Amino acid sequence: MRTPNGQWAGLNEFYDQSGQRIEGDFTRVFVDSFGKKWVILFYEGGLMVLDTKNTPTNTADDKIRHWTGKRSDGKGLPSAQVRAICEDRKGGIWIGTTRGLTVFVFGNLATDSDPNWPSRDGAYVLREVFVNDMAVDAANRLWIATTEGVWVMNAETYEVLYHYTKENSPLFTNNISALTIDDNSGRIYFATDLGVLSMQSDAAKPQTILSELRIHPLLAKAEGGVLPNIYIENLTDENEIRILSTAGTHITKFNGFGGRAVWNGRDEAGNLVPSGIYFIVARNNNSGERAIGKVAIVR
Repeated sequence: MRTPNGQWAGLNEFYDQSGQRIEGDFTRVFVDSFGKKWVILFYEGGLMVLDTKNTPTNTADDKIRHWTGKRSDGKGLPSAQVRAICEDRKGGIWIGTTRGLTVFVFGNLATDSDPNWPSRDGAYVLREVFVNDMAVDAANRLWIATTEGVWVMNAETYEVLYHYTKENSPLFTNNISALTIDDNSGRIYFATDLGVLSMQSDAAKPQTILSELRIHPLLAKAEGGVLPNIYIENLTDENEIRILSTAGTHITKFNGFGGRAVWNGRDEAGNLVPSGIYFIVARNNNSGERAIGKVAIVR
């Protein structure tokens, strides 16, 4: 590795928590927001994490942990074949393997603990699914490229939100080899052996200050009884969105995460609202900042 002052440090011998030398070819390195270095080892070499304690040229204080996927109790790696790693918006470290997922909820404690297989309603989520790649969007949703299509999961509750396949979406194939997310636009790109395609998600990079909303379309006109979605942008993270009539009557409210939210033009009962002007009021749940916009609806 190379330090900011131009000094190089060579690291070529690593020993795990039991003092055993870690053998294998290193195939990928990922650095998390805590400064820990995560190393995927080739084939069934497992996963290693290295904490250099902010002294990369001094190996005496390094702390290393190594997992090989030999457990089946809901902890550690589901498989020793690690394919992907990423960090969510809350500091959780996600590992994708050929037999499912595992997560460090508190990534800063990784050198002192084991990851847990995500579970919901008494079952492990995506158990035995072959994971190829992963990424996290601005709404803290985990997008998972697998041999069975693309799964979208809430990184905090582990709820599976969507499962895109070639049968229910424009995907060319269910074998998705890689994906990446443009945080600024919220567009997701998928790579397959048949080509690359993309889709627009409803999340984008949040603003630091809630000031002026960008709403489009400003005129939402129903065609054939179908009203287009109304996009609310330039949001900060974690907002409450309220829709009001010009008389101040409450129409509906919902939460927005990331820099974008979507209103489908319906009230809290699920009915399309009548033609008219509607105010959109966004409030940041943490700072209390507010911003107001409006949209015209024609049915």
